[in-house]
Amino acid sequence: MLLDHAMHQKSGKPERAERGQGEALPGIGRDEAGLAQREPEGLGRTDLLTQVVARANMVRAWKRVKANRGSAGVDGLTIEATIEYLKTEWPRIREELQTGTYRPQPLRRVQIPKSGGDKRELGIPTVIDRLIQQALLLDEVDRELERRGHRFVRYADDNNVYVRSRKAGERLLQGMRKLYARLHLKANESKTAVTGAYGRKFLGFHFWARPGSEIKRAVAYKAIATFKKRIRQITRRTKGRSLTEVVEELRRYMLGWKAYFELAQTPGIFQQLDEWLRHRLRVLQLKHWRRGTTMYRELRKIGASEAQAARVAGNARRWWHNSRLELNRLMPIAYFDHIGVPRLS
Repeated sequence: MLLDHAMHQKSGKPERAERGQGEALPGIGRDEAGLAQREPEGLGRTDLLTQVVARANMVRAWKRVKANRGSAGVDGLTIEATIEYLKTEWPRIREELQTGTYRPQPLRRVQIPKSGGDKRELGIPTVIDRLIQQALLLDEVDRELERRGHRFVRYADDNNVYVRSRKAGERLLQGMRKLYARLHLKANESKTAVTGAYGRKFLGFHFWARPGSEIKRAVAYKAIATFKKRIRQITRRTKGRSLTEVVEELRRYMLGWKAYFELAQTPGIFQQLDEWLRHRLRVLQLKHWRRGTTMYRELRKIGASEAQAARVAGNARRWWHNSRLELNRLMPIAYFDHIGVPRLS
């Protein structure tokens, strides 16, 4: 079936297309969002842009931009300032979009540090350009993939499609390129590939296979490495903070990380990370106590016998070694639960 004959799904309630060409965008400052309008025509450029600039679609796009927050672009307009700007300038922008004369502004270049010590350059679009990017309807791609019976996962413009053979993948990729072209889009060839699903990360996840060919989701290796690097930064002794302060920062970071990766099916990995974190915290506590006499006194306070406290204090400078022996029993999981250290497992 030609893509020109692919049908749009209709929403549950009858709708009328937005006909005004020059009206301001009503409700853009509100957080309410509606569904984009659907019409039974094909994927012609005019029809596509009409759906893009429809009020309900733009309000939904604005809600996403506002939720993502982010800084201003080269025009210096924040999200709040953009609201005021659109009240007078939206009719002009809408007309430029529909006539094909709209041109996005240059990106604001910033540099952020990478894990290896280098810096990565990022381009930040203006808030208006981010709004327009959010408004553009890739669900047409979803519909075509569903029509063909493919299994896929998409987040914004990041898309993975799963097929049974390389030949099928190459054939599908050619079809996707044609579909993108009809939507006036172009695939990022540097990130586009036909390859095996294992080892390929997507949004911080990858797949692994259990015995019996059961497929599971896992946190990607790079995401775990980033997690451990961040934990090392938080638990450095050189920051001069108490264990209570360290735990508070750990909570802010770990609870968000755990919520994001809760779909991972790797309880063993999470348990290992928990054990590794507790080990680091025991080392940190010993370094805070520093001297053998202080260690002896503080360990006695938390219930250590004279012999246990003396053994740990006698190896005062062997931080990592110490934290794996007596201290495991003196500062067990319940101890860290009590002071508020979150668990991943």
